[in-house]
Amino acid sequence: MKKTPLAILCSILVAASLLTACEKLATAKPQPQQPAQQPANQQQGNALPLTAPETPIEDETPEQDPLLAAFNQSVKIAATARTIAQDKNKGTGSLVTYQINNISAKPILSVKWTTAFLDGNTILFNENIIADFSKEPLAARQDKSIQVMDYFKSMSKEAQTALKDPKKQVNVLIVAREISFSDGSKIVVSLTEDDAAAKQ
Repeated sequence: MKKTPLAILCSILVAASLLTACEKLATAKPQPQQPAQQPANQQQGNALPLTAPETPIEDETPEQDPLLAAFNQSVKIAATARTIAQDKNKGTGSLVTYQINNISAKPILSVKWTTAFLDGNTILFNENIIADFSKEPLAARQDKSIQVMDYFKSMSKEAQTALKDPKKQVNVLIVAREISFSDGSKIVVSLTEDDAAAKQ
């Protein structure tokens, strides 16, 4: 079933509200389809504006999905920088750096999430990301930075214009999907069409 852009935006905003609420709750306690790529040669040295929108916390926190709560109690993902870069094949795009913090007690083999880049409430571009740590699991209570290249040729003209503008403030929403741990356990919050097809 094909979703309209408004339905997708509503889904993302609801998920973002829940993630923000979970993150605020998680920080009160003591305490990545495109595979992650190697850093590309940067064309511009200055980081471009990149922020996560502030979501006000209501007095009464809505009932939370237990899988989403488990995801947020296991890992924190933040987009920390965005630059314009070019790879060795001369492909240009937006190179985004993500900080992944394993706040669980178990090593992580992989983390899947969807990143949506927004201009106000308009979705410019979204990307399904997999951070694969199978060769070297992300140890408990450790963090790691990865970089993911989103190529301009795969974006709409509107998204390219916004993401190429060094003064443009771009909001970022991280939507939880799945964590796989080294002991074989998983937390599956949501599936993409690609995930569902792979399981059939």
